[in-house]
Parts: sequence; C-alpha cells; structure tokens
Amino acid sequence: MTRNYTSKQRQDGAPGGVAAPERTRNAALPDLQVMLTAEEAFPYLEDMFLTARDRIAAGFRIMDPTTQLQSEAARRVGDRWADLVADTLARGVRVRIVLSDFDPVGAAQMHHTTHKSLRLYREAAERAGAAERLETVAALHPAEVGPLYRRLFTPMARQQLARLIDRLNRETPEDRSEWMKDAPGLARLLGTDEQGRILRSPERVQFLWPCTHHQKIAVADGRRLYVGGLDLDDRRADGIGHRKAPSRSWHDVQLGCTGPLAAAAEAHLDRFLDVVEGRRDPGPRQALLRTLSRRRSGLSRRLRLGPKPLVHEIYDRTVAEIARAEAFIYLESQFLRDLRIARALARRAREVKKLSLVVVLPAAPEDAAFLGDTSLGVRFGEHLQSRCVEKIAGAFGDRVAFVSPAQPRPVSSDGTRAVIHGAPIVYVHSKVSIFDERAAVVSSANLNGRSHRWDTEAGIALDAPEQVKLLRDRLMLHWLPEDADGRFFDPATAPRAWAGLAEANAAAPPIDRQGFVLPFPRKAPRRFGRPVPVLTQDLM
Repeated sequence: MTRNYTSKQRQDGAPGGVAAPERTRNAALPDLQVMLTAEEAFPYLEDMFLTARDRIAAGFRIMDPTTQLQSEAARRVGDRWADLVADTLARGVRVRIVLSDFDPVGAAQMHHTTHKSLRLYREAAERAGAAERLETVAALHPAEVGPLYRRLFTPMARQQLARLIDRLNRETPEDRSEWMKDAPGLARLLGTDEQGRILRSPERVQFLWPCTHHQKIAVADGRRLYVGGLDLDDRRADGIGHRKAPSRSWHDVQLGCTGPLAAAAEAHLDRFLDVVEGRRDPGPRQALLRTLSRRRSGLSRRLRLGPKPLVHEIYDRTVAEIARAEAFIYLESQFLRDLRIARALARRAREVKKLSLVVVLPAAPEDAAFLGDTSLGVRFGEHLQSRCVEKIAGAFGDRVAFVSPAQPRPVSSDGTRAVIHGAPIVYVHSKVSIFDERAAVVSSANLNGRSHRWDTEAGIALDAPEQVKLLRDRLMLHWLPEDADGRFFDPATAPRAWAGLAEANAAAPPIDRQGFVLPFPRKAPRRFGRPVPVLTQDLM
C-alpha cells in the first residue's frame, strides 16, 4: 500500500455534501504544526535545539541520549542526541533537562535508564567544555503509597527485588558495578558479600512511589513549544508508513507552535517540581493544560493509595467539551480506562441522539502485546478498559466505531496479542480528543485515571476551527485508504463507514487491505481483564 502525503485535492462526493478533505503533509498554518510519529516530530525537536539562541527547558519521561538523530541538519553535528545537546551547549545555550525518576524497586529498569541518560548528557557536556550550562534533574514524584497499602504490596516488592538481585548476580562483577552506578535508589537496599555478589540489605524495603512525571514537553527561548505524547528514544522512532516490526511500531502525535503558549509552558517547567513538592501553589489556570498532584498528609496519607490531586485541567477540559459536543467526537488514546470519561460520553450520547463517535485504540496494551505480561496490574487495566468500552458502546449503539490499526502485511501468528487478523498491530500511543470542528485537546494524558488525577501531564487545547479541522483531517486520513470518500468524515455516516472498512479489512488478506483499520478486539480485554477491588482506577 502506498500512502501519499503530498497535497492532492480529492473530488470524492459524500452523503450530506461532505467531501473528503485534502490530504496534506505538515500543512502550514501560522503557529501550529501537526506531527504524526517520530518521523515528523523528532526533526522538529532537533531543529529547536539547533536554532535556540539562549535557553531550552525540557521535561520528559524518557529522553535517551543515544537516540539516533534523524534530520540532515542535526546529523551534521553528530549521530546521537548527546551530540546535539553538546553542540547546543557549546554555542552558549543553557539547557535544563528534567526526566522522571521511578520507584527503584517497582520500576528498577526505568530508574536505571533515567540516571544513565542524565549521566551521558553530563559527560557529553563536559567533553564540549560546557558543563556549567547544563542542568539535569532526575525527578521522583514525592507521593508515596500509604502504610496500609505498603503492607499489602511489600511481598510483591520483595519478589521484584529478589528477581533483580538474581539477574544482576548472573552478570560479571564489572557489568554489575556498571549497572549499579546508574541506580542510586537501590544503593540503600543492596549490599555485597565477600565474593562481590549482591545481597538485599536487612533494612525494611521502603518502596512504591506510584506516580511519575509523564509529560513530554520542550520550550526553546520561551517562544517555541513542542508538546504531545511522544518521548525520545529509538523504540519510538517509527514513521508514518508503520513498516517496522510489531514491537517497534509506535504511532504518536506532537504539536509545535510559537507565541504566548510557549511562555506559559516554560513557566510550568520552571515551577512544577516546587508545586508537587508543596513549596508553591499551582497558580491560576493558564493556556497550558496540566495534571498535577502532591503527597497527601495526615490520616489521608495513611489510608490512601495515591496522591492528592491538585490540578486536573486536561480532564476538566475534556469533560467540558464532551458536554458541548453536538455532532462528532474523534478519540485516539493508548488507554481508555477512566470510567468518569466513559460515563460522560454515555450521558452525552443519550442527550444528543445524532452524536457519533470514532475511537482509535491499540489492540492490546504494550506490556501484554510485546512482553506477554499477565500481571494483576495489566489485567486490572484491561478490566477497566472493557468496562469503559462496553458502557460507551451501550449508549451509542451503531453511532460508535472502535477500531485498532494494524500493518497491511501478513505475519505468522506468534500467539501474542501483537498480531490481529494475521497482521502486526500498530501501537497507538497518541493522546488526542477532537470535538466537532470546534475544539481539540492534545496532551501527554491518556484517557485513564492515572493521567487525569495522579501523574504530571501537559497539553494544549485548540479552539480555532481551521486548526481543529487540520488536526482531525491529518489523523483520520492517516488511517484511511487513499480513496476514502466523504462518508468517513460526515458525522452521520462516519461510524458505519469506519466499522464497515474495519470489518472488510478483517475479512481480506492483509496485503489486500485498505488503510490500517481493523475492528478493536473487544472480547480480548473482557476475557483477560480482572477486577481488583482494593485498587482504584486512578492507579491505571
């Protein structure tokens, strides 16, 4: 299948007079660029570093310095992101990088990755003779699990720590030492015996920091903003053709813009750590949408699993736009697990009988699809997603289509959920909600409780109709065949058109399919999911 993103006016007609939109690539609108996948987004971020004059602030969950540079201009200064940051610093630009840190027991590999990444950036800065212009922060969200839940989860933590110790002890002493130098949070929990083998300290395991700073945002010179759902590493470096192996597929959405919104984003990056630590108030609502929380205090901290929500502007804006939707809602999300969102959608479907909905979800969570994870947490997340999907489907009936993308090429089934209808899935990681042609929200927040209440998230709302339409058309055209007509875009016919295409593709051999869409496998999360009464949906 050939996908052409050069400008091409289409003449297809449609019921109700709705024509299929023009297919464009990075259409030029003032102050906004819509970027799909790393193929488009990474070069934009590279250009921000190449052209910055004074300062750059960045906050990511993952920003791997070994990530390969993509643009020709960036490759003139080196091969990897550490080279680009070093070159930026050498030009006199100040760079501040805040990466999320992770629970050293519950997420040991992520904890290690964060500290290794920042060390490599510092070493690159030192080689460039510009270490004084680089500030790096490994930021662990301060909210801890309360004592009641800590007792409940301590056996699980001890098992995880034992597995980690066993893995490290199978390494050479040199490799163990190298790994441990980038895992400072484990230092107080581990010791060594006379042979240099790692042992667990007799000190009681203090663990479970359940929140993270999940935002993906960068600002150059206080005037240029990069925001959305895409972290920086080679795992996410997919292209708009989605031709990589299933475990390397990654669909995401990032926006670039200039103006006052960038200044608001820079102010957020300057203060959010003080906010979550309780040293500053969140401040008034700004153009930038945020999720912020902090550690609970008093009896509430002892009895509750999660943090105290402070700001949930992304959720608030999403719910408000659902309540105003009149004709059509389009959603792309890694997760659809927030029952509050599902109830809001169901309520609006009953109020507005002509309202229609298209939802694009990955066929399975990443851990289940690619790692075969069957843990209780993954199963609880699938239980929540199944409940949300069924609640929405019951309210909308034939006015909703749930679809999942897959590559139009055959692979032999490997017995995992990474393959559906004989084709490798495209992993959807985008976080976009579009309401009519009136408003859209693009952020780092999934449609789940964690993103709406616990983790640090950032995003923006679009309310200029031409920008909302640009975003919607780019996303929908990305998944559809070249000859998709206006039925796919007309609110009255879109769900049936998308569902019909998905069913037709499922019945056809992969190489004969049109576009990427297949039916979302609703039975899989229903069968795999498990309720866990002691857990809150905000954990997932």
